[in-house]
Amino acid sequence: MSSKTEITSPKELPSAVNNSSLFTDYYLSELLRDDSFFQKSKEQANEVWQAIKAQYEKVKDLLPTANEAETERRFIRPLLDILGYKDLYSLQPPVPSPEGIRRPDFAFFASEQDLEEAEKHLKGRQEYFTKAVAVGDAKQWERSLDKKIKGPGDPFTNQNPNYQIDFYLRMTDKTWGIVTNGRYWRLYHRDTSYRMNVFYEVDLLGMLEEYSDSFLYFHAFFCREALTSGFLDRAYHESKEYVAKLGDELKENVYEALRLLAEGFLKFPENGLSEGDLEEIRANTFVLIYRVLFLFYAEDRGLLPLENPNYRSYSLRELAREIADRLDHGYAFSPATRGYWAKLQDLFHIVNDGDELLGVPPYNGGLFDENKHPFLAQYKVGDLYLVKAVDQLARAKASGRTGRGPVSYRDLDIRHVGAIYEGLLEHHLRIADQEIAVIKEKGHEKFIPIAELNGRKPLKTYRAGEIYLETDKGERKATGSYYTPHYIVQYIVQNTLGPLVEEKRKEIQRAKQELEEKVRQSRGYNREVYQKQLHEIGNRLIDEILSIKVLDPAMGSGHFLVEATDFLARELIRALGESPDEVEEDESRWARREVVERCIFGVDLNPLAVELAKLSLWLYTVAKDRPLSFLNHHLRTGNSLIGAWMKDLGALPVLKKRKKVETSGQISFFESELKKKLPVVIGQVVKLLRTPSDKVEQIREKERIYDKIREVLRPFKEVANVWTSVYFGNEVKAGDYENKLLFKLSDTSAVWEREVRSQTWFAKAQEIASDKHFFHWELEFPEVFYQETGQRKENPGFDAVIGNPPYGDVLDYQDKQYLRATSAATTGGRAEVSAEFIIHGMNLISNKHFLAFIMPNTLIDGQQFKSLRKHLSKEAVIERIRDFRSYRVFPDADIITMILVLSKGALKQPYLADYEYWNAHSKEFQPARI
Repeated sequence: MSSKTEITSPKELPSAVNNSSLFTDYYLSELLRDDSFFQKSKEQANEVWQAIKAQYEKVKDLLPTANEAETERRFIRPLLDILGYKDLYSLQPPVPSPEGIRRPDFAFFASEQDLEEAEKHLKGRQEYFTKAVAVGDAKQWERSLDKKIKGPGDPFTNQNPNYQIDFYLRMTDKTWGIVTNGRYWRLYHRDTSYRMNVFYEVDLLGMLEEYSDSFLYFHAFFCREALTSGFLDRAYHESKEYVAKLGDELKENVYEALRLLAEGFLKFPENGLSEGDLEEIRANTFVLIYRVLFLFYAEDRGLLPLENPNYRSYSLRELAREIADRLDHGYAFSPATRGYWAKLQDLFHIVNDGDELLGVPPYNGGLFDENKHPFLAQYKVGDLYLVKAVDQLARAKASGRTGRGPVSYRDLDIRHVGAIYEGLLEHHLRIADQEIAVIKEKGHEKFIPIAELNGRKPLKTYRAGEIYLETDKGERKATGSYYTPHYIVQYIVQNTLGPLVEEKRKEIQRAKQELEEKVRQSRGYNREVYQKQLHEIGNRLIDEILSIKVLDPAMGSGHFLVEATDFLARELIRALGESPDEVEEDESRWARREVVERCIFGVDLNPLAVELAKLSLWLYTVAKDRPLSFLNHHLRTGNSLIGAWMKDLGALPVLKKRKKVETSGQISFFESELKKKLPVVIGQVVKLLRTPSDKVEQIREKERIYDKIREVLRPFKEVANVWTSVYFGNEVKAGDYENKLLFKLSDTSAVWEREVRSQTWFAKAQEIASDKHFFHWELEFPEVFYQETGQRKENPGFDAVIGNPPYGDVLDYQDKQYLRATSAATTGGRAEVSAEFIIHGMNLISNKHFLAFIMPNTLIDGQQFKSLRKHLSKEAVIERIRDFRSYRVFPDADIITMILVLSKGALKQPYLADYEYWNAHSKEFQPARI
C-alpha cells in the first residue's frame, strides 16, 4: 500500500516567511518554483546572502541600541545597495498631501536617468513619483511594525507603520511599498494596504544562520529587479487568478457537500427524518457547513494550533487527511455508521468550550453551541455521506498539479465566502421522485426527467430518492446573481463613511486649535485646565469614530459590512496614532473587534444569511486566544420593510382605509410606558458595549445583558406586532387594543402573561409577526434612536445606510398592500422593492447623513418612480449618481444599474447632482448634467 495522502496543506513555506495574504501560499510554495525570474535569482542569491551576512556581523552589536536614523544608515541602506538599489533611491522625498508635506524614507527608481530627471525637474510635486517604481520606509531596529510608538515629535512619524505605508502608497499612487525595521522586511500592494494586515514579510535574521534556498524568498522579492522586471506584479496577479479559479471550483464543491450532508441526515436510520423535515434539514446543514468552513479557516490561519500534536490528532485537517487517504485507496463507508460524525462532534465541543491541554481557546460565538443548534446535537450523518462531503470541502482540482489537492483556506479572502455561499441560500432541498438529469438550456441549468434527454448528454443525473438542490425557478444554479463586486462595495463605503469621518476630524481639529490658542493666552490654573482638555481631545476622535453607526438592511453574506469594518478600523488606527493612549495588542485586530461590535448593524430576511454574515465578520475579526466577537445585538433576522414606528402605536390603524391614524403630536400611553423602560434598556446597551470581549466570561455576560434587554422590550414588541398584524388580516377591536393591551403595559409581567397573551387576536398577531419577520427598528436598535434618559435623540438614526437591496417585483400581495398603505411614496404597480428600500432607508438615517445603494437605474427617469422622485426632492439631496448604463455590473443578470448616494435633508435651492455615466466607447466614466 502506498504512503498516506498529503492533505495537511500545500508545501510549507520557510519558517522565516510570513505571507499575510498578499500572495497565495499555494503560489509561493507550488507555482513560484517554475517562475523564470525566481529560478534566475538563484544565480546571485548566495553572493547576496554572504554580503548581507557580513554587513550584519559588522554592526549587530550596535543595532539593539540604534535609533531609526542609525539603523537606516548602518544597516538598511547598505542592504539596499547590496540588493541592487545603489544610486537608485532618493532619501525622504517630499509628498504633498491634504495633511501637509510628508516624507517617506525612500523613493525607488528603475534607472539613474529616471532619478535624475525627477530630482531636477519634479521634486516637491506630485509628478515626482510618476518616475518612481516604489516607496519605502525604515524604522528603528526591531520596532513593532503593527503598532504606533509613544514619544515626542510629529504624531505621524510615530504612527502605526502599516498606516504610514498605506498613506504613502495612496498619496504617490505607487503600487508597491517596502517597510523594514532592519530585521523584518515587508512588501505592501496599494490595492490591499488599507486593510493594515495584508503584506508579505520575511524575518531576515531567521535566514542568516546558514545559507539555503529559503533565502530566495527574501532575495527574489526585495531585490531591485523584483520591481523593475514585473516579477512582483506577476506574482500578485497569478495569486489572484488562482484564488478566482479556486473560488469557482469551491462553489460547485460546496453545492455537492450541502447535498450530501442533507441526504446523510435524511437517510441515517436512527434519525427517523422524512420529506416533511427537509426545510429543517436544509437550515441545519448550512450551519454544519459554516462550522466546517470556520474550522478550515481557523486551522489554516493559525488560530487553532495545528503545530500542537495533541490538537492535531483531533483536527479537521487530520480528519480530512485520513478521509482522503481512505477514499483514494478505495475503502468502503457505510451510511449507517457514525464514526466520523462522532469525531466531528468532539472537535465542535473542543472549539466551543476550549481545551487548555490541547492549546485551544474557546470560540463560542454561538456557531458551535448545542443549545442554539439542538438539531445538530440530536441528529447524525452517516459515514458514507460525511466523508464525501468533507472531502469536497478539503480538496480541489485547482490546488493540485495533478488530480485534486488540498485547499488552502488561508489563501481565500473572507470576501470570497459570500461569493461562494450567498447564491446557495436561494436553493431548496428536493427529493427526486424519478431519475432526473441536469441539462443546460439557454444558459440555464435545468432539471428534466431522464426519459426526456432525447440523446442529449446530461451534466449530471440523480437517481429516484436522491436529494438535489433547486431554486424557486426550478433551476440547479441561481442565475441573475446579485453578489456585489468588490469595487462597487468600496466605492459605496468610501463615499458614505469617508465624508462622515472627515467631518468629525475637522470638527475636532477646530476644537483643538481653539484650545491651543487658549493655552497660549492663559496662565496659572486656567492654563492647566486647558492643557488637560487638549490632552484629552486626542481621544475624542476615537470615541467619535466608534459612535458611527452603519447599517446594511439587506446584508446577505455581510460583504458591505466587512468593508465598512475595514474602513473604520483604518480610521481608528489613524486616530489612535494621534491619541495619547495605546493598546497592548496588534492595533489592526483591536480596531476591527472594536468597530464590529460598536459600529456595524445588519438585517436580513433570511436567517441563514444572518448566520453567514456573522461567520464572515467572525472570520475577519477573530484573534488568536480571544473568543469570537459578540454580534447578536447588531446582526438580526427581520423584514426591513415591515414594522411599526413607536409614534403610531397609540391607536390601531383605520382598517377600512388601510392607513395609519394621524397622531396629535402628543405622546401616547404606549410611548409614555416605553419611555419609563428606556433608561434601563439604554443603560444595559451601554453596559454591553463597554464590556470587553477578551474572555469567554465577558461574552457570556454580554449574552445575559442582551437577554435582559430583550425581556424588558418584549411586551412593547408584542404590541407593535399586534398593530402591524392588522394589515395582514388579523382582526383586532380598537377597544381591545386600548384596554386589553396598551393599558396592561403598566401591569406586572404576571398580569401580562395571564391576561394579554391568552387573547386569541394577540396570539395570532405574534404568529403573523414570526411568519413575516416583522422588524420594529426603534425596539430592535434602541440605542440608535433614544438617549439614556429615554428621550428621543435630537437627530436619531444611522449615520450610513448602505448595500445592495433586492430588485424587482418580488413582494407578495399582502406586503404590497401594506407598503402602499404605509409608505411615504408609491412605486407604481410593480412595487419595485429596491425603491421601497430607499424610502425606508431615508427614514432610518439621521439628518445630513448618507444612504447609498447599487440599484436599477430606472429610478432616474422611470415613469413608475415619479412619486418617489417627488418625495425625495423634499426629503433628500442627491449627492452623486454613478450610472453604469451598458456596463453589466452583474454579468449573469439582465439589469442596468447605478450607484445612488443620497443625504437626508431638504434641498433649499436648485442643484446639479454629481452625475457620471459609463461611456462604452471610451471605457470610462464621464461626467454629465442632469
